[in-house]
Amino acid sequence: MPKMDGLEAARTIVEHMEGRGLDQDRRSRVVMVSCLTDPKYMLEAQYQSGADAYLTKPVEPAAMEETLAALGLIDNPADEEGA
Repeated sequence: MPKMDGLEAARTIVEHMEGRGLDQDRRSRVVMVSCLTDPKYMLEAQYQSGADAYLTKPVEPAAMEETLAALGLIDNPADEEGA
């Protein structure tokens, strides 16, 4: 991104939501998708920037579905298979 990197963008988004007084249940979820696989960067991305999840490219559809289900944003696809 030309003006800021993904970590700074995530921090800015999270700080903005916190500044507006939004609690965990009302705020947007931040899912970072990157080609960077360095464990240090991944930990910083997810825990220090406030991102809810971190996925590395190429992202498999099943991994995205699992992540979104874990965040409570979609129904768990595994539950539908057993139905």
